[in-house]
Amino acid sequence: MRRRSPSNKPKRACGEHPRTRRAISFNQLVVEVLRLTRPNLPDPWVQLSDELANTHARNCRRYAQVHFARYPAVIEFAPQVLWLPRKYRLGLIAHELGHILAPGKSEAEADRAALRFLRVHITYDKRNFPGKGLQVGRRIR
Repeated sequence: MRRRSPSNKPKRACGEHPRTRRAISFNQLVVEVLRLTRPNLPDPWVQLSDELANTHARNCRRYAQVHFARYPAVIEFAPQVLWLPRKYRLGLIAHELGHILAPGKSEAEADRAALRFLRVHITYDKRNFPGKGLQVGRRIR
């Protein structure tokens, strides 16, 4: 019986569910972000970040962040977000857009802004992700 060495194992997102077999493309991620934006919110710049990928390797919850230094704001994602199931991506995207809608406010305020303006209810999966948990989004009709 051949055994795989640890270095040959495919790199998967921390907390990833086994049923997630394939990553989405970066373009699909951008489309998911733009589908949530509203006419009163300028389309944010979306990019993958190697620095955030390294941070994610040390902290399982670090998938995304917003930078306000530019206009429009920049949402950076760790490449590992491409492997997450859709409900987590929806939660992360809505949460980061919530920061844009409520700049300088707390994490809870960003979640409330996502609910109020984007109609996405955010909860946290603490079972699969350590500490506070990872955002899980659900659209409200």
